[in-house]
Amino acid sequence: MGSISKILLVLGPHRSGSSLTSHMLETMDIFHGPKELLMGSSKENEKGYWEYLPLVKLHEEMLSSLGRSWHNPPRNLSEEDVENLQSLFGIRAKQLVLEMDIMSEGKTWCFKDPRLGSFLPFWKKNLANRACYALVTNRHPFAVAASLYKREQFPAVFSYTLQKRILASINDHLDFFHSTHQINYEDFFTRPEKVFDNVVSFLQKNELSTHFSRDVFLQEVLDPSLMHHGSFQEEELASFEAEEGILELASKWINEKKENKLLKANLRKSNRELRLSLIARYSENKIESKKELLHEKNCHPSV
Repeated sequence: MGSISKILLVLGPHRSGSSLTSHMLETMDIFHGPKELLMGSSKENEKGYWEYLPLVKLHEEMLSSLGRSWHNPPRNLSEEDVENLQSLFGIRAKQLVLEMDIMSEGKTWCFKDPRLGSFLPFWKKNLANRACYALVTNRHPFAVAASLYKREQFPAVFSYTLQKRILASINDHLDFFHSTHQINYEDFFTRPEKVFDNVVSFLQKNELSTHFSRDVFLQEVLDPSLMHHGSFQEEELASFEAEEGILELASKWINEKKENKLLKANLRKSNRELRLSLIARYSENKIESKKELLHEKNCHPSV
């Protein structure tokens, strides 16, 4: 293997523009992993997520080991949490880094996953002595709340608190990186050339890439229809600063919602079985009534 690759992390809460940012970076020759191992597209992200599936799987298992989930990440990892995660997942993390080093063939490579921001203390251990840089994406909380409501039916207060928690974790560890750059999602659509030029300047300054095409970005990456979901009113978020334990409560709500779906399915099944039972009973009663009527006619022909 030649020179050791530089590493770029795309950090940001869910629905904050990290996928759009990574798509732009892909056109700038930043390696995200082989296409067959990247998360595919969906109706929410038709152009793809640019998330390395082994990384996402690792993060999901780490969350599970903490009794957490993507919608209820840890506030702050304690030193004990980090040590436990390291003992359980450290070897796999180092293996992922080695794989990316080999596959990128000396080019800058990138990890992108919204869960990444919650595990920076863990990754600081596994990326020690490496040249690491970060692009941090953010989006107006109203838009994030509306987007997560459309996709997951999450309450606005939940989405806001989730965004705030992930950003707080990211901001606590930005001093680890050689250099960072902030990207506002709305700027992609109000001043796209400026966003592109600023990212190019950041990459050039830190010798992360030399391959850029503004036309490709504007014509193939940027999609004006992605500028949506800004309908929540300010008063809906005005009192959220004082909320405590909202993600835990919301996660309970989500789990109850799943249980309610199962309950409704069981009720539908029970209702269907009851309906069939009633129909069968009605049919039996009708047959019995006909039999009794025929018997009466036979016994009393004049009836």
